[in-house]
Amino acid sequence: MNHSVLTAVIAAAGAAVSMGTIGLMARLSEVDSVTVTFYRLAFGALFLWLFLALTGHIKSALSKPTKTAILSGVFIAAFILFYIEAMQHTTILVAVITLYAAPPVASLISHFFLNDKLSRSALLSVMIAIAGFILVIQGSGDEISHDTTGFLFSLASMACYCLFILMNKFGKSAASEWSDTAWQLMAGSLILLPLVLLSDSHIQHSEQWLWMLLTGLVPGFLGLTLAVYAIRRLSSAPMPPFPIWNPSLHLSSGGSYFQST
Repeated sequence: MNHSVLTAVIAAAGAAVSMGTIGLMARLSEVDSVTVTFYRLAFGALFLWLFLALTGHIKSALSKPTKTAILSGVFIAAFILFYIEAMQHTTILVAVITLYAAPPVASLISHFFLNDKLSRSALLSVMIAIAGFILVIQGSGDEISHDTTGFLFSLASMACYCLFILMNKFGKSAASEWSDTAWQLMAGSLILLPLVLLSDSHIQHSEQWLWMLLTGLVPGFLGLTLAVYAIRRLSSAPMPPFPIWNPSLHLSSGGSYFQST
């Protein structure tokens, strides 16, 4: 494994750890999920621009947003919203496992339709991951039949997450990677802004603002920026560890917030 691939794998691991903190932070903040998601993306974009300003690369993030970046930002907001709705209608196991079937599905789409070929061992590992997803879903048949709405939200979340991965991996853009990532975060937050303004829930305490800042810094700025970095530099082959680590962290930290069984 060369240095660039190793760096991308470390970035994928960092993204998984960072994004996996969202459930715990949301629970501790005692703020509704839509508001948490909005500040995760909005503050994430602001932290990214601040980072670029401090490192002398701010011009790379101030270019005109591309259609690819805006569309990818829409997919970010959509998969998070569908994920939250799934959590409210089905078990955390079904919601999380369905969502994180997206990277293996994206790997298969890349292999068969986008000429990003997998090795035999990598293809086998992806097929095993998808088989595991199917077994978990079959084992949760009672919960799914009890409320198909939650499972449909889970599938919608998976589809949007898959499209987010593919857009970042194969979307053509002349803009810098930093610019694309910043505009993705901002576009996602703007999609959620009307829902936040119409919400009856408001941030009332300074401690809650602190949690929103941390949410923007860790799962927002660090999580999503590292995820985009890894997606664009890794072939489909090294991607399976990312969907393995991430659901484990969401199951452990998110379960207490959504109080699913």
